[in-house]
Parts: sequence; structure tokens; C-alpha cells
Amino acid sequence: MPTEISAVPTNLSGTVGGVTKPGLRSKLSALKQAATDPNTDYSKAQTVKFVNEHTLEQFDIIEQVLSALAQTNYADEANVNQGPYKAMVAFQDEQNGIETKSLEPWVVDSAMIEEDGQDVNRVRLWIEETRDGFTQLIKGEFKIFQSATRREDGSYSDYGVWTLNVRFGDSASDFFAASADIDADGRAVIKINESSPGGPGGSHQMKAVMNRSETEGFGKVMFPDFESCNQPNCTPDPVEAKYAYNTTHLAIQKGAGAVQYKDRTSITEMTHRYGMFDSVTGQDVMKTKSFGFPVEFTDTEGHRQFAYYGAWQGRHQLWAGNGAVPAGTTVKRQDRGNQDTAETYTVAEQFDGTFTKRTLVPGALNDIRGIAVETWINKHFNLLHNGSTWQACDGWIDRFDPNNPICTSGSFSTFADFDMLVVSEGDRKFVNIGRWDNVNNMPENYVYLNADPGLSGYNGVGFYKAQFPEPGTPGGMTPISPAVKLAETDGTDLFVDIGGSIYISYTGEFGGPTTTTGWVQKELTGFDESTWTPEFGTGDVAFTPDPGREYYINSHGANFIVRRKNNSVMDANAYDVMIELQSAANPTNVASMLPSGADYLRSPWRQDVRYTFVTSAGANFLLLQYLSDDPNTPDVDESATPTVVTNGEWGLQAYDNNGTPNDFTDDRPLQADGTPVTVDQWGIPTDPTIRPVQFNWEYAQEGTGWGAQQFLLDANSNYVLLSDPIRLQPITLDNNAGEEKSLSSV
Repeated sequence: MPTEISAVPTNLSGTVGGVTKPGLRSKLSALKQAATDPNTDYSKAQTVKFVNEHTLEQFDIIEQVLSALAQTNYADEANVNQGPYKAMVAFQDEQNGIETKSLEPWVVDSAMIEEDGQDVNRVRLWIEETRDGFTQLIKGEFKIFQSATRREDGSYSDYGVWTLNVRFGDSASDFFAASADIDADGRAVIKINESSPGGPGGSHQMKAVMNRSETEGFGKVMFPDFESCNQPNCTPDPVEAKYAYNTTHLAIQKGAGAVQYKDRTSITEMTHRYGMFDSVTGQDVMKTKSFGFPVEFTDTEGHRQFAYYGAWQGRHQLWAGNGAVPAGTTVKRQDRGNQDTAETYTVAEQFDGTFTKRTLVPGALNDIRGIAVETWINKHFNLLHNGSTWQACDGWIDRFDPNNPICTSGSFSTFADFDMLVVSEGDRKFVNIGRWDNVNNMPENYVYLNADPGLSGYNGVGFYKAQFPEPGTPGGMTPISPAVKLAETDGTDLFVDIGGSIYISYTGEFGGPTTTTGWVQKELTGFDESTWTPEFGTGDVAFTPDPGREYYINSHGANFIVRRKNNSVMDANAYDVMIELQSAANPTNVASMLPSGADYLRSPWRQDVRYTFVTSAGANFLLLQYLSDDPNTPDVDESATPTVVTNGEWGLQAYDNNGTPNDFTDDRPLQADGTPVTVDQWGIPTDPTIRPVQFNWEYAQEGTGWGAQQFLLDANSNYVLLSDPIRLQPITLDNNAGEEKSLSSV
């Protein structure tokens, strides 16, 4: 059975514009040469190509069903004609911007039968599904008369001959039916008929048919148009979409709308799924490493339940849809074949905390090029006008001598970054600008306007009097109407407070037309809370990273730390870029978490609060304890009765006592290998290229599982540990335009 359905065939005319990547091809050549044996997993890996057209996505439901069917291994010889067996089927979904996985048990019966003198693979399914507290039995039947025909490139020239019938519960109007055939002219023909008596918007029906050949084809779909519904109880009207194609163009019409024509010779290829193989043996890494697996167990009420044992950056956890799984529960693996004996494990006691080592390795600015990241902004300064320009002072302005104002933090500097003072609709930052009115003896509020907001009295770029919005009205300060512009004269002063968050991005364009620093601040036009996704406009402005400040940037699971290390902003070499690798303590690696010679842990800015990490088995194994007195419980002597740290701690460092156990003033932080680091009086390394190893402590707050770890135990009471994440070295891809982009992943 096929696993991808494409209403329009892939283009076979040759080179596809904009997708040839010789750099990637050369990088993979070594892997291909090392895995030329036809029996390796790399050689056997199958590629599937299809066309993804949004208007025709009604055919996607067949892909979902066929993908689920493939997970049952219905065609394996060990399962055919062996009677019913159970299979666990995984479904991927996304909720609030987070990918989730759900598991569902299917009972499958795969058999070879004869129908009208032809051999047929009949696959029957029984699926018990519980939703909203109600359980229904889903029954399905596949009959496969002829396999799909695959091309060498992984696309399909036809989808075989088969029928599919699924019934949901006992209602005759709740069903899904589909069929695939090949007509007399060699066209692949797929038909769909789906009926649902309930759900969002009430009952609905969907029908579709496609006629598909290599050179031409056509089809029609009828479906409920949920995009037209803006109210919770809206009943969507059915809409029809028609399409037809030839070798050069695809024509699509939705409802009574205009026909859209798309050029089939201009195609962008996208990869939806990747495999990973050993470059020497060609073996699939999933056969030698385990990153998680499903289990089943019986709860205290005798009901069968399911869970997933997995890890995130080394943090082991057992996720179950109905809450935590009690310690001592016996669970059984659900990813073994029908012919294998599934292992059973015991759920261990939960560890309420997670101790994490943060190791830094060199990175590159190009690894984060073009990535928009949210960062917090916290700026406070004063402005003073000298009659011609605004001057900035990071401290407060001493006006004891009116003719000679003094900036208490140093000297004044010319202020030119007015873009940071502008607040646009959708911004997640706030800007407070004000001054003291010496005439009326009261404070005045202002906003900075760099364009006419459509306000009467607007008189060019500058500061305008503002007021707080009405109670319950979102947004910050708003200019009063009619607008009143601040008269900028010699001696006029303002204070500025900027907070909240902004989005920045590294462009690599030093001295270009839009920026001179290589960085921009993105224009935020909105924020989708449901997916936690920012929405950007085109009004990016220049951004200058603060010297010495560390910016944390996450790129597909990899944490980058970027620090501007000198006063230059016009060169990529002015930035120190590190990649943070995290490893969580577990019962196997616990002895190697701390560097040799470490006497205790503490924050570099607090000498009086010290901690110790328990590495020996016992009641507080794998937990962080107070070595000094807990400042939150001054009446308890922790040195006599150590207590567990029940709050999170960030950026802890390991220290040696430098030969003076009772004197902590000269103690030194340690690198990962135990080498001491020389620091100044503030605890900052004197050599910025040498960093002490850091640790985080996450503690599970009451009512949440965040920060907790839970492991499985095998029959010998050994911890079942999953594989660490695989970190790929960055590779450089070049496209037809000669541009390069570095990619790395975990």
C-alpha cells in the first residue's frame, strides 16, 4: 500500500529550480560510498515523493490511514494467516506549538483470501477509541488486490487496486470509505466518501475523486468549508473545488472563485522526514540507540492504560495520559513484533529534582543566521538636549551647576538610537519617557513618534505629550489629542525606561543598507498565543548588542550563547559564540558529573550559600542539598541535618577550597576537567575565553512534574537508560545562487 497520496504527480522533466545543493551532495558522498552494500539499512531506505497542494488536502486523510496501517506490519509473513494480533499505532500532532505523540492499540487480522479467482490480502481492524469519556468500537476492512507501482525516485505512478471501509460505532451514517483503481487508459483513480453525524458544526460529508496519469489528470473534492466559520457553533457550508493539470500547468478553482493557474515547471522540493545512518556501516541508528518506547500497564482500577518512556536532553520521564504512573507498577513494552516476547519493567520512585551539567563548545555566528529570537530588554538612562542634539547618560544627571550638567556614570554620549523608543502595535516591550515640569511642579509623560499616527497637531518626528490609556484598554502610553510636541531647547532633559522583550536576528550584513551592526530588531506586528508564534512585519531596524552581555539563542533544540566581546560591531570576529550542551545526572553518570577536586557548589555572587550534590545511593540520591545553612530556614542547622534544595538554582559553579576549608574568600571555580579558573573580586574570570563549568538544578514544584525524573527498572533492578541526543556537526550547504548556509541539529 502507498503511504503518500499526491493528487498531482511529481514533475519528471529534470532539474527543479532552486533545489540543487552540490555542497550537501558532496558531504553525503562518503556516506553513500561507505554503504554501497545492498543489504545495509542506508541502501534499503525508501524515498517517497509527492506534491503537497493545500486546496486538495482532503486526500490527506487517506495518507493518515495508510500510514497508520503500515505500522501494523500487516504484510509481514509472521503476521499473515496467523490470526488476530495487537499493534500499537502512533499518531503525531501539534498542540500550542509543541509536538505530541499519542498511542492507540489496534487489533489486526491479516489474511490471504481468494475473491473471484484472485488472491487478495484482506486486513481487518478493531479499534477501541475513547473520546470525551465515551468509548466506541471502530471496525475497518482493507482488501488489497494489486500493489502500488513505485518509480525509482520514490514517487508513485499508480496507487494499486484496493478498497477500504471503516465504520465508527453503531451509526450507519458514521463511516469512511475509499477505493483505488486503474482505469482502461492506465490512470490511477481514487474515490473517497466520508460521513460524520456530529462534531464541530454538526454533521458533515466529504467526497473526492481523482483521475491521475503522468501527463494529465483532473478531479473534484466536496468538503465542509471550516475556514468560512468564525463562530464556535457555526455550521460550515459545503464547497466544491475542481482541478485539472497537464505537463506544464495546474488549474484550481474553489467554489465560484477565480481559477488559479500554477506553473508545474517551477517547483520547490521540501524534505518532510529524514533518516540517520552510520557513515561506516550504513546501519540505521535507531537500531543501535533507543530514544524512547511505548508501554502498557494496568491501573489501580483494573483498566488497561498506556504511557511513553522517553527523555528530553537526558531527562528521563514516563508520560501517561491519565497522570503519573505510581512507583512499583509493572509496565510492558508495546513496540515489539507479534513474534517477539515483550520486556516488562518496574516503575522506579520519582526523583523530585534534576541536576544538569552545562558544557560549552565553540560555535559560529552563521549557525544562527536569519533566526529571530526573543530577548529581554532592560534599559534605563537619561537624555539631555544641548541645543542641537540629544545626549545620553546611563546614570543620573547632576544639575547642581545649571551651566555645567554632569553625568554621574561618566561622560555624555550623542544619542542616535531613536528606533528603540518607538512602540508599535503588537510590541511585547514597553517604553516609559518622562520629565519633571518645574513650572507646574508635576510629572509629564511622553511618547516618541517617528511617523504621523493620523493625529491632529502632529508636527514631525519628536517627543509628544502622552497619557495612560483608559482602564482595561491594552497598550502603553498614547499621545494626547491634539498632539503637543516637546520643545527641545538647551537643558531639556528626559528619563527613559525600556523593558519587556524584543525579537532580534543576526543578518550577517555588516555596513549594509539596513544595518551597520549585522543585527536587526524585528518589527513585531502580532503574537499568536495558540501556537506561541510571533508575527513580523517588514519594518526591521538596526540593533546593536550590548557589549559583555550574553544573548541566549535557541535553534531547533541547540542553545547558542552569543557575547559581544569588544567595542567593535562591524565584524563577526567581535562576537564570542558558544554552543551549550546539557547532560542530566542519572544513576549511571552521577559519579562523573562534578569535576575532580570539587568541594562544593554555589553561585558566583553568593559565598554564604553552598550546596552539595548527593552521588551515593540513599534517601537523597541524585538530589541537591544545602551544605551551609538554608537562608529560608534560619532556625535549622543544615550542617547537622542536610536538607534538600526545593527551589530551582541556575548557573551554579563547582569550587575547591584552595587549601583553606573555612575561608571561602579565595576559593576558585573549576573547569570541567578540574582546572581552577582565575577570577576577579566579582567572581568574573579574568580570561573571558576560560569559563568555569556550570550546573542547573531544577526542582519539581508541587502539582507539576517539571524538574522531576522517573526511570524504569529491568528484571535485575538495573535502571533502563535511554540514549543521549545525537549532536550533528555543522555542515555548509550552497544553493544555485552561490549562497552558503550552515546547518546543525540535535
